[in-house]
Amino acid sequence: MLQRGQTTPEFDRQVFRLRQGLAGFPVESRWGYHVVSVDALEAGQSQRFEQVHTQIRDYLELQVRQRNVQQFLLELRERYPVRGLQEIEALAE
Repeated sequence: MLQRGQTTPEFDRQVFRLRQGLAGFPVESRWGYHVVSVDALEAGQSQRFEQVHTQIRDYLELQVRQRNVQQFLLELRERYPVRGLQEIEALAE
């Protein structure tokens, strides 16, 4: 069973709009094109906050960590520009 959030966001957006049966078009993701067949649809159920608060906390902490890593990488890129391979090869000659 596939649940929201288990795949890439672009795949989720497309797959969870499909009806039951073979999709009439390939579904595109960063990994390529996929032939998708929806065997069954199951409606979600409401859950109490106490049941999901750990999952929510973990998800939000992961988002913060990912944003911090991205910001750090952007700062490194600004501080230490990367030169192209041609420039490096020219300096080696």
